[in-house]
Amino acid sequence: MRIGRYLLLIILFVGFFIVFGNRGLLDNQRLKEKLSDLRAENARLEAVNGSLRREAVLVREEPRYIESVARQDLGMVKRGDLIYRFMDPAGKKEEPSSSPPSSGEGTSPRETESPPAAHSGSPI
Repeated sequence: MRIGRYLLLIILFVGFFIVFGNRGLLDNQRLKEKLSDLRAENARLEAVNGSLRREAVLVREEPRYIESVARQDLGMVKRGDLIYRFMDPAGKKEEPSSSPPSSGEGTSPRETESPPAAHSGSPI
């Protein structure tokens, strides 16, 4: 009888470590999930890397692509292009709201003047 109890305790002890121990079943499942997440992240990064490689080739070999990036991202224009400046209907620039000074001190003449009249959509 005593041998049966000891054997049962040993089996339970070993079973506990098989399930919950280091490199056990639960740890193995957690590592499989982590591996799956890392593979998905790796696939995403490979796709980003491929698009960056294609863009690098375009930058090296395609002048029209460089021009489009300069125009869209950097706001550059070519000589001879017409530039249109659009203003809001009131004809004022929108500035961050700040409390105006109580007296005329500290204001520049530019701040007190009204902005010049401009037509929306007219070339500069």
